[in-house]
Amino acid sequence: MASVKLWAPVNPTEDASKVCGALTRISGLTPRLDDNIAVIDCNHRDLQIFHHLLRDEEILDTARSVLEKGIQSPEEKMSFMLNKQVAFVGRISFPAGEEELGSIHVEIKCNEGELEYIINWLAPPTEEGKPVYEKEMPPLREGE
Repeated sequence: MASVKLWAPVNPTEDASKVCGALTRISGLTPRLDDNIAVIDCNHRDLQIFHHLLRDEEILDTARSVLEKGIQSPEEKMSFMLNKQVAFVGRISFPAGEEELGSIHVEIKCNEGELEYIINWLAPPTEEGKPVYEKEMPPLREGE
């Protein structure tokens, strides 16, 4: 099973509940605060809302490109950032780099062979903006 971590800094000028709200809107989960960092630890099954937002906003090609660029081999890990302010309104935007107020960081660690499946589940290849196929959510392994 893939482990997923989302985190975002809470700056002194920011309302912690708004930063936490941004993470909640893209995950459906409530973050904890650790030293002014909003954190969610979960698994790939908790990426359902993110999965649906990518389709609702019709940004699968962009998402696939960002996910593939974020692959860190051979660790079977991928990381990328999301715009914190855009996430607060329940939308997805991938910034080019770390933003002035800090971005939402997402890290997905997988068992061997799972990373490609998760990318294809989240953001399959498209033709004319439509998914070529839809994968089922990656299954849990025995004992997970």
